[in-house]
Amino acid sequence: MSEVISKFGLLYRDNLHTVVGIDIEDDSFKGRVPFGAKSIDDNVFSGTSYEAFSIPDSVKQVGFNLFENCANAVSIRLPGGLSELTPYMFSGCKKLVKISMPNVVTEFPEGLFMNCASLPEVPFRTDIAYIGAKAFLGCASLENVVFPETIQVIEHQAFALCTGIESLVIGSGVAEIADDAFAGCTSLCHIRLAEDNPYFELNEAGCVVRKEDGKTVIWLASSQKTEVSFINEEPEETTEKIAIWQDDAEGDGAEEDDMFSAEIGAGDEEALAMGVVPEPVAEPEVTVDELPAEEPVVEVTESEVEPEQEEEVQEEVQDQDEDQVSSILNQNTTASESEIPSSVTVSLDELASVVDTMNAENGTYTEDAAERKLQNRNMNVLCENVGFSVIQDVPSKGLPATTSELYVFAESLVENADGTRTVTPKLKKCCEALANIHDLKKIIYLAELPVDNEEFLMFLANTLKHQHVLVACEASNPDNLSEYSKKICQAAQISMDRNEIVDQRKKAGIKNPGTIKLIVQDKK
Repeated sequence: MSEVISKFGLLYRDNLHTVVGIDIEDDSFKGRVPFGAKSIDDNVFSGTSYEAFSIPDSVKQVGFNLFENCANAVSIRLPGGLSELTPYMFSGCKKLVKISMPNVVTEFPEGLFMNCASLPEVPFRTDIAYIGAKAFLGCASLENVVFPETIQVIEHQAFALCTGIESLVIGSGVAEIADDAFAGCTSLCHIRLAEDNPYFELNEAGCVVRKEDGKTVIWLASSQKTEVSFINEEPEETTEKIAIWQDDAEGDGAEEDDMFSAEIGAGDEEALAMGVVPEPVAEPEVTVDELPAEEPVVEVTESEVEPEQEEEVQEEVQDQDEDQVSSILNQNTTASESEIPSSVTVSLDELASVVDTMNAENGTYTEDAAERKLQNRNMNVLCENVGFSVIQDVPSKGLPATTSELYVFAESLVENADGTRTVTPKLKKCCEALANIHDLKKIIYLAELPVDNEEFLMFLANTLKHQHVLVACEASNPDNLSEYSKKICQAAQISMDRNEIVDQRKKAGIKNPGTIKLIVQDKK
């Protein structure tokens, strides 16, 4: 056996050619391996607290689990001549954001970046052909993944539980995708697949289906399997609910007024949503192998509004009949009704450069002002490219939140006496109550969107990412949800997770709780 030598705070053998460990009695090593070493053994740096590592170009081979669980590591430089990465090499490096990859690598092996929760992007190289099992499992910061044309195989749970992934671009060379490769990607709302891919295709819902057997291998978030079910039980008679929605607990027929009631369950779940906190509901245990399924829809019915008794809501929502609401709408809105265009006239690249352009033209722009102007432009572009739009200005009682608009997407419209079209009166009143509670300045009603236009859907998703959104659909259950409503929900990133639905209902009754994403059934 070769003699072990301590130098530079490291332990070497083979004439200083192989790094076998760190000398705990010498603190001179700070993360940079001196030039000259040719290989590094398994686990040499695993579990250490260094914030940065640099491996010299003299190193041609490294062992397994080399940086595993280096919880403080932010950046790692690998040698340009390294031709093979090893399993679980960076697994558990939760703060890793920068990685300098070798020039020629053909595989991402098993567990390579598993649970690297801060990794901002996949460090692809043009020769990568194989992505191993669990290679990026739990990389929650990944948002957009574009696979090079060289990618051929994506293995078991390769991107499972990457909850931040929103879009995928898959080329024609991908021949194998494991059934659970993207399990638990709960934000995935857009997939682009090369039309000439001989092995996979997109179904009507936008999910990736294997041509050979018709099996779905990548699910969009709105189509993922979940334990959420539709429950239409009556609430307990003794349960008092005080919030923006209230059911008729006695069952004696509440009068029609300006609010809906969101029914996703009864009893404790309903009380939680209404701000009355009962015993906590146990969260379902999430496993990697579960593929989330049907979209739950929150049914809304008519109900009576009562003033909120908690501090979050200070003012009583005023009852108004349909004539009063119509009068307010006519005084405070501007409408744009036109035919649906065949394409969107403003490019995404142009929209993305708005802030830079403004700063170049006027150095006095603040970041907040630039963001506000960008939001206003996105709103105007959106209104110009749909079949129906109405912008309602809402008098504010105080300082609104940064996001001061509510985007409302209606599946159905009604006709006024003068022949003009509008959303249903109950939907108007529901939205006005939400605006009243959250001190919002505008309600943007939209309908007849060109959802078959891919560029439009990408623009819509970008516009709605940090906005309050309410989708009003005709369906009362997931089986009946139209493709039109599904695409809007996907773009709006409305989660169909059971706990998140309850949480969103609770947020709706609390002033400025964060971004609200709701889906309701709109009954005429």
